[in-house]
Amino acid sequence: MPLVPTSPRVRRRLLRALVVAIIGAGIALAALVIPNHSGRTTQHFHAGKPYIVKVQKQVPVGSRDRAAIDRLLDRFVADAVARRDPGAAYGLATASLRAGTTRADWTGGSLPVQPLQVRGSTFHGWSPSYSYRNEVNFDLLVHAKLGSEIGAISYTVDVKRVGDRWLVDSFVPTALFAAQGETSRITAGVDYGPSGALGAPAKTGEKSSGWLSVPLLFLVLPGIGLAAMLLIAWRKHRRDERIYRAAST
Repeated sequence: MPLVPTSPRVRRRLLRALVVAIIGAGIALAALVIPNHSGRTTQHFHAGKPYIVKVQKQVPVGSRDRAAIDRLLDRFVADAVARRDPGAAYGLATASLRAGTTRADWTGGSLPVQPLQVRGSTFHGWSPSYSYRNEVNFDLLVHAKLGSEIGAISYTVDVKRVGDRWLVDSFVPTALFAAQGETSRITAGVDYGPSGALGAPAKTGEKSSGWLSVPLLFLVLPGIGLAAMLLIAWRKHRRDERIYRAAST
């Protein structure tokens, strides 16, 4: 007749040993299944003159530069945003903003600037977000004509000095405001589609998060196995204990 220890202390020791063994087996299994990348790369060093990175220092926008940027905005908003003469706006943009387009594209109305029926002819109410000697960034609120479907568009604008001229380097819509008299609403930048057009957010490049379930599965499986083995061991122990007590009486 098998001798089954009935001492609670002995049973606790056996149970702890079983738990440690199962956890160790689970960790070992996870280590074998989940790829292990150390992330180490071989580095090669060569003697030579060190490369020093200089950080640009911000400077205030001078009165002459501000006046030049104001003149640029007055022309660009009228020609590009309001589409008065988009072909002329081509010469007010940097090569970066014109990339992938031609003057003929701009003349035909195919330019990377969100259009708006503009109210007013001067657009000087801006404050720099940051400013360097040859670059200034700011937000510009452009109001629509009364009766338009929308009230205004807020653009984030970046202008750069090229030679002795200031040119528009980017003109990105960041918020759209409801027209006067309509329900108050603001459409933020995430509601804009590609190329600055309004619409549903672009879904290109979205990746499924289902791959996250793979490593989580390997982390959960040892726990499930541990619970199952503990249950089996506990039931076997109770059965053996009943048999032992029945044989002892």
